[in-house]
Amino acid sequence: MWEKFLYLAQRYPLSLIQHILLLLPIFISVYRYKFLGQELKIISFFFLLSFIKESLFLYCAINRINTLGMENAFSCIQAIIVYITYATVIRNSSIKKRLLVALLIVIVVSIFTFKKDEISTITNTLIRVYLIFSVLYFFVYLLEELKVENLFLYGFFWVSAGILIYATGTLFTYLFSEYVFSPNTSDEAFELYWNITQLTSILFTLLASLGIFVSKFENTAIA
Repeated sequence: MWEKFLYLAQRYPLSLIQHILLLLPIFISVYRYKFLGQELKIISFFFLLSFIKESLFLYCAINRINTLGMENAFSCIQAIIVYITYATVIRNSSIKKRLLVALLIVIVVSIFTFKKDEISTITNTLIRVYLIFSVLYFFVYLLEELKVENLFLYGFFWVSAGILIYATGTLFTYLFSEYVFSPNTSDEAFELYWNITQLTSILFTLLASLGIFVSKFENTAIA
C-alpha cells in the first residue's frame, strides 16, 4: 500500500498538495473561530468534508476502487452547501428563492442523470454553472445592498472569488469529461486536464483560507 501511495504521489504531485492544503482553512478556522460568521463556519465544515472525501478517495485509488459515482454525489453536496452558505449571507428573499429553485432543478436533473461507475457530465457541468450563477448573484447583492467599505477585509468576498475560480476552471474539464476520463485518452491529455482541476482547487483553498484569516477585521470592513 505504501509503495502504491508513493507512486501516486510522484505521478500526481498536485493532487497530494491539494489534499494536504485542505487542512489549511480548517486550522485557520480553529485559530480564528471566535471571529467567524455563520457562513465562514459552514465553509470551514465544507473543507473538513472535502479532506475526509479526498482521504477516502486516496484509499480507494490505492486499492483500485472506482470513486466516480462518489465524485458525482459529492458534487451535489457541494451545490447544497454553497446554497446554504449564500442563503446565510443574502438577506434578499427574492435572490434566495431564485438560488433555491435553481438548486432544486440541478438536484432533480442530477438524480435522473446519475451514473455510478463513470463521471456524469450533465451533473457536474450543471453544478459548476450553478456555482458560477450563485457567486455572480452574490456579487450583485454585494454591490447593491451590502455596504462593504473594504472588500479586501471582507472574508466571504475571498471565499466567493475562490468558488468562482474553481467553478470556471473546472467547468470545461467536466464538460468534456467523457473524453477526459475515457480509457482511450492519452496520459498527457488526462494529466493536463487533471492538473488544471487541481490548480483551481488549490487556488480556491488558498483564497478561502485568506477569507477565513481576515475574518478578524470584518467589523471594520462592513459599514
